[in-house]
Amino acid sequence: MTTQSSYGAQRDAVLAQFRYALLFGLTQKDSVAFMISDFTAQFLDQAFVPFSDSLIDERIETTKNTVPILNTLPFMLRKAVAFFNERHLGGEIWVLSDDSDHGGPPGTAMDIVRQTLKSAEKPVVFRISDAGGRNYHRIGNKSYSGNEYLYENLSRLSHGTMTSLWRLPRYNWMDAMLDCFAPMVSAVELDPIPEGGLSFSRFDLNRGRKNFNITSRYFQIGQYEGETPFLVRYFGLLNQKFYNKNLTIAANPYPIPPEFVSVAKRYWFTVYLRSDLLQQPQSHATIRYIEKLSLENYILTPYDGFIVPGPDGSIAFRKLVAEDSVVVDTLQTADPEVSLPAEFALRAAPNPFNPKTVLYIDWPLDAEITKVELRIFSLLGQQVRSFTVENPQRSGQVRIVWDGRDNHGGMLPSGIYLVSLVTPSLSKSIKVTLLK
Repeated sequence: MTTQSSYGAQRDAVLAQFRYALLFGLTQKDSVAFMISDFTAQFLDQAFVPFSDSLIDERIETTKNTVPILNTLPFMLRKAVAFFNERHLGGEIWVLSDDSDHGGPPGTAMDIVRQTLKSAEKPVVFRISDAGGRNYHRIGNKSYSGNEYLYENLSRLSHGTMTSLWRLPRYNWMDAMLDCFAPMVSAVELDPIPEGGLSFSRFDLNRGRKNFNITSRYFQIGQYEGETPFLVRYFGLLNQKFYNKNLTIAANPYPIPPEFVSVAKRYWFTVYLRSDLLQQPQSHATIRYIEKLSLENYILTPYDGFIVPGPDGSIAFRKLVAEDSVVVDTLQTADPEVSLPAEFALRAAPNPFNPKTVLYIDWPLDAEITKVELRIFSLLGQQVRSFTVENPQRSGQVRIVWDGRDNHGGMLPSGIYLVSLVTPSLSKSIKVTLLK
C-alpha cells in the first residue's frame, strides 16, 4: 500500500480486510514470507515461516506502521521472484497494492511483466488485489484504471488471479480477496440439516464468492428448527472434478466474536434486506416481518444462527440468542414456608405482557404426571406455539418463559391467545394478552 488511503477507504481498513483474507485463506500446511516497502523493498522474513494466526497479526501490525515513501513496485515484483529462485522453489506471490503509476503505456507495463516472469526459474503464480484505481488509460478499445492492465497481464500469464477492490463496496472486499487468493472450489452448495428438524429462510454470507476455499469458513444466517448435531452436506467443483463432503457438527460452545456479529448484521441489512429482498414484490405481512426482524430484534431473531463448518468440524452451529427457557422447580415438603399446591393451576404473569410472560404450572406432589404439554392458540383456533416437559413428576411447579413468538421464531401480532395445559389426566386453559 503506497498511500494513506484508497478511494476514501483508510489504509488500515484495507489491511484489516487483508488480515482476514490471510487467516481464512491460509492453512497450517502453508509457509509464508512477508515483504513490505518504505524507501526500498525489505523482507520481514528471511526464510519461509510456517503460518500461524500470531504471525499474521505481527506482520500486519508491522505493515501498518510502515508507510511507503517511494514507489518500488517493479523492483518488489522482481525481488519476490528472486526470493523463490534463491531457494529453487516455485510458489505463489500475493500482492496487495494501491499503486497506480505503472499501468501505462502498454509497452512499459508489458516490459515489467516480461522482466518479472522471465526471471523466474520455476513456476510462480501471481495473485493480486488492486486497491488503486487512479490514472485512467485507454488501451485498444478498453479503458483501464491505475495498474489494471499490468495486473491483468501479470496474473493471466502466470495463471493466477486478480481483483479490483476499488470497484467493489467495502463489505465485499474480504470475499473478493478470498476469491483472488484462495480459489479452489467453485459452484459450492451447502445444506445444513438439524437432527429432528429443518432449516429455512437461510442466507449465505459468502454469497458474493465465485470460488470457495474448502479450508476457509463458510457462513450462513438462517432460521433453524431442531437441535444439534447438524449433518452438513457441501459440494462443488474442485479442479474441474465433482467434490463432496459430509460433516457432522455439534453446537459451538464458544462466544461469538462481537466483530463477527457486526459483520453479519451489515451483510444481512445491506446485501439481503436492502439489495435483494426489498427489491422484490412482497406482501404486507412479509414487509412487516422484515421490519420487526431488523428493528425490534436487532436485525436477527433468537432463532437465527450461524452455520460455520471448518474442515475439522471444530466450528459449528450457534444460536445468537437463547431460546425460551423452561424451569422445573422442586418444592420441599419439610419447609413450612412453602405452600404446596393442592390442585392443578395454570397462570401467567405479567398478563397482559410485552415482550415476555412467565407461564406457571402447579400440581399436587402426589399427582402421577409423566408429561406436561402447553399449547398456545390464536382466537381463530390455530396452534402457534407448543412446549413439552418430560417426567416432571414430584417437581411441583414448571415455569415457562414465552416471548410472544411462534414455533418458527416469528413475532406474533398483538392480541388475545389461549394457553392450554394438557396432561394425561386433565386439561386447563387461560387467556393471555400480548401487547405491542
